Amino acid sequence: MPPKGSNNDCPTLAETKSEEPSSTKDSCVLPPCRRRMLVAVSVYVMIISSAQAFGWISLSIILTREGHFSENCTQQELSEDNTCDRQQEKLSQIFSLATPLVWIGEFIGGQLLDHLGQKFV
Repeated sequence: MPPKGSNNDCPTLAETKSEEPSSTKDSCVLPPCRRRMLVAVSVYVMIISSAQAFGWISLSIILTREGHFSENCTQQELSEDNTCDRQQEKLSQIFSLATPLVWIGEFIGGQLLDHLGQKFV
């Protein structure tokens, strides 16, 4: 049995496409406190997932200082400015792969939530 006050009887997006817009059940309307909580959680998730893209410059500086991916560099390249082109290429590859994967994952999660509903996702 679902917990009291749960919205498990709310229609999913696929179910509402065939219905009239005014036929949404009253039990599907969230109380104001739950709406505020949902907005706060959504903003938190957006900040966490976008930090990878917007904070990459700072993170790459830290990774370079700590010597990540410097095993392919020669001592001469590292002694000049503690970085080399191959190290920067590896860090750029990580960013180039991770950024689209984050957005693709969010898109797939949103589609699953729209089509299956919050009960399954």
